[in-house]
Amino acid sequence: MKNLVFYLLFCLMLSPTLSAKTYRTTQVISGPLAEMGQALLIEAYYRAGERVVFELLPSANALEATNSGEYDAEMFRIDNLQTKYANLIQIPTSYLSSENVVFTRLSDLKVEGYESLKPYSIAYRSSLKAAEIATLGFPKTSQLQDLDSALRFMSIGRADLVVEERWLGLKRIKALKLNNVSLVEPPVDQLKLYHYVHKDHVELAAKLDEAFKQMLKDGSAQSIIESVLKNVE
Repeated sequence: MKNLVFYLLFCLMLSPTLSAKTYRTTQVISGPLAEMGQALLIEAYYRAGERVVFELLPSANALEATNSGEYDAEMFRIDNLQTKYANLIQIPTSYLSSENVVFTRLSDLKVEGYESLKPYSIAYRSSLKAAEIATLGFPKTSQLQDLDSALRFMSIGRADLVVEERWLGLKRIKALKLNNVSLVEPPVDQLKLYHYVHKDHVELAAKLDEAFKQMLKDGSAQSIIESVLKNVE
């Protein structure tokens, strides 16, 4: 994956667009999904004649910082965040999707949407807003600072399961050597993800939307995603 990102950055440096501006974009997770987002956005900004750099921030801080204009854009978020953060413009075309899945030590757990998880104690990281919203009102939920904390919380028996994005969850379970934890299919939800820019960048929003459409049509978006996944064990 690093080679792909370096290649795309090299292409940017060779770009004949001397007037290109560099936009600062927040990201709230690391791991394969974020690597896909980085690579796709580097390509989209390149097609728009611009450059993009990324900075990892806590989720709530990132939204507030972008909404205030301190940062230019959000790497990816769920649909309709502009209803709460009025200074953000949602790029209409979704350029990436994610699957939230269940990780558990239980051998007989069956997943049929979030409602099927209601009898269980659930843990998730605080920045996973989809899980927070979907489990609102559930009797046994625990919001932890980060994914590693949530997984450790489950591993010592404080929770029955953890909800997490598929690729990040698999990566951290392997890193933490949680050999007794399994992924349960099917996904508990599948989400379209959208890029957001600050309202000062209306013209950029239109150019990026066109770039996303082109990338999805010509297959380059899928090629980039597949290149990242080749490096995921």
